Amino acid sequence: MTPRQMSYCALQTTSTSMSTAPSFHSLRHSSVICSPCHRGDATEPSTTVIVQMTEDSSTLNDFLRFWYPGATPKVTDASQLAEILQLALGKYDMEMLVPLSKVFLGAFVPTEPLTVFALAMRFGWDDMALSAARECLKLPLRSGRQTLSKEWVYAPGTAYHALIDYHYRCGEAARTAAETRGPHGWVVEFPPGVSVKCCGLTWNGDLFGTGWVMNFFHKFAEKASYTPLAAVDTTWLFDNLAGPSALCAVCRSYPYRAILRIIDKYYAPRVKEEVAKVYSRPIWTEPIYICWQAAVMAI
Repeated sequence: MTPRQMSYCALQTTSTSMSTAPSFHSLRHSSVICSPCHRGDATEPSTTVIVQMTEDSSTLNDFLRFWYPGATPKVTDASQLAEILQLALGKYDMEMLVPLSKVFLGAFVPTEPLTVFALAMRFGWDDMALSAARECLKLPLRSGRQTLSKEWVYAPGTAYHALIDYHYRCGEAARTAAETRGPHGWVVEFPPGVSVKCCGLTWNGDLFGTGWVMNFFHKFAEKASYTPLAAVDTTWLFDNLAGPSALCAVCRSYPYRAILRIIDKYYAPRVKEEVAKVYSRPIWTEPIYICWQAAVMAI
């Protein structure tokens, strides 16, 4: 049975048509059940109802596949999903699609966390926003080199500030994870039997002995603060930022491996522990932020 024949069969149908694209035919009661915007159609006579749509045929096809019974949604990226959500939730208030929408949106958290965060804040999904914000901790958001997608147009005006604030607080937590013990504390925790004495090489008169170890951890903490949950390239950091002691064969062959063990055993778990404390306090769920956002929206 062709779409044109279906529009005239005994089933009550709704046709969504455009002047420049093919018409789409759907069961009228499916639209009525999914969206309160079409509930007035239930009282219309059993004839084809023409609904003019402003969206192009590609977007409309994706939208219909997302909720029509028996159809298979085809979503390839977060931007495409954003267009569907804008129609389904922003325009037609299809609240029944929220669970499915969050499942599809969650699939893009690892690859497009900034876009996911914007959409989650747009629709008030705090749990999804927090998942995306955590993934954003792997990005250097405060470097000024991140490009925001067009989906941020629909996000609340205070959303990006909240994300940057969250990123900063997690970064400071990562930094203090090492500095609260002090650099000497890390040296004391070297594995037993491993010497931390250098061959006597000095740098500017003050970097000698265990000094390069202290410098290494200060630099490590600084880089970790910019990307709190991203892996720091320890080898590059050691070779470029730890000072000329990296050229010492004695220091490079023993304490270097000890540093890696310290990072794995002490520093990395401590960073995650301190950052996790911030997890439970995202600013966009705090009363002061909610009031602030409401005030901004009212202006």
